[in-house]
Amino acid sequence: MTNEMTNALIAALNRNDKKAVIEILKDIVERSSFSKEEKEITKTYIDLGHEIFDEVDCIKAEAECVKLCGLLEKYHNKRNK
Repeated sequence: MTNEMTNALIAALNRNDKKAVIEILKDIVERSSFSKEEKEITKTYIDLGHEIFDEVDCIKAEAECVKLCGLLEKYHNKRNK
């Protein structure tokens, strides 16, 4: 994570700008050395947490859970080959 990203994250946290924090975290994950599958799983966890704790949108949270379960199953099957 670069200093610029760290500063942006701190600024968004100080403003209590949850949507900006989420986007910055997802950008950090995207720039990481994780595999494509690991990036997608991590970003889905971030989205799921947002839907459950901030938006309290059960339909969106359920969709994120279904997506996450599918990604985890796909990742698990790929690793066990």
